[in-house]
Amino acid sequence: MLRVMFLVAVIVTMVVMPGSIEAQSEGVYQTPQEMLQSYYHAINARDLSGAYAHWRTPTQSFQDFEAGFWRTNRVTPYFGEFDVSSSPLSGQVQAVLVADETDYSVQDAQVFRTYAGCFFVNRTRTVGDWRITGADITQLLDFAPPNLDTIQAALSRNCTQGIHNTVQGTISHSNASAILALYFTLISQRDYATAYNYWLSPADGVPQDYRLTFDQFSSGYAETRAITVYTGEYVFGGAAAGRAYLDGIMPLVVVAEDTDGSFSAFAGCFVMGFNARSNSLGIVNARFYTVSNTVPTGNLIVDYLQIDCLNLGIPN
Repeated sequence: MLRVMFLVAVIVTMVVMPGSIEAQSEGVYQTPQEMLQSYYHAINARDLSGAYAHWRTPTQSFQDFEAGFWRTNRVTPYFGEFDVSSSPLSGQVQAVLVADETDYSVQDAQVFRTYAGCFFVNRTRTVGDWRITGADITQLLDFAPPNLDTIQAALSRNCTQGIHNTVQGTISHSNASAILALYFTLISQRDYATAYNYWLSPADGVPQDYRLTFDQFSSGYAETRAITVYTGEYVFGGAAAGRAYLDGIMPLVVVAEDTDGSFSAFAGCFVMGFNARSNSLGIVNARFYTVSNTVPTGNLIVDYLQIDCLNLGIPN
């Protein structure tokens, strides 16, 4: 279990309806949102065969499904409430998907494309047997990540109905967001040594070593299968008297899937500092607390991303 002490098919405009090829997956999920979060964990890990198995009856061949993600580096999903249909065994989940993609037409530039719409899901009489049966997803924004107002507005829509009438504001993708995304990717890949080196030490000018020992750090993630990190707006603070290394502070929500299939979510903040030796940002300290023992809704994630990090009193 991730410890607090560490402190769509093809994503294009589409309509996919149930087909005739049965897909199997080992996962048993308590909610459809857990299943969908696991789906994107598999995609982000490039386990596309595992992601494909989340479809009940896919209409695409696996080869076409795989080809749909050729430019996708990572997807950050936000899910709405489960909207039950005529049967409690099926319904739909509103989703906002922020895709980090490589645009090969613009000198291999990193771009962010936002998609929104619905996943149609169902389960059999086996408890937790949630799978995707279809999707109605359309592109909402291009090139820059959406702001929090846009995410909330898109989650309030019914599939693609009026989706382009939502707020369409963007934010700048900060260096801190990129570094923390890589940090948690390394943890998901179990490259704990490289992730650990993202923390600044007294050798980098920090007055106190706020890190856990490496053994404590790595054992804290021993049961973690995958992580999705949600970043808020980076607050640049700059150097303070006696703390020339300080740069700013970043609110985050972390959703973790453990090896036993359970989920947990944490909210908090990272204090970031500048490492003059490597000419890059690093982690000074962090403080997090548990907010959910399942996958939280996108609206709840957005609420926690607006936390006032200064109220946490993080030593730096």
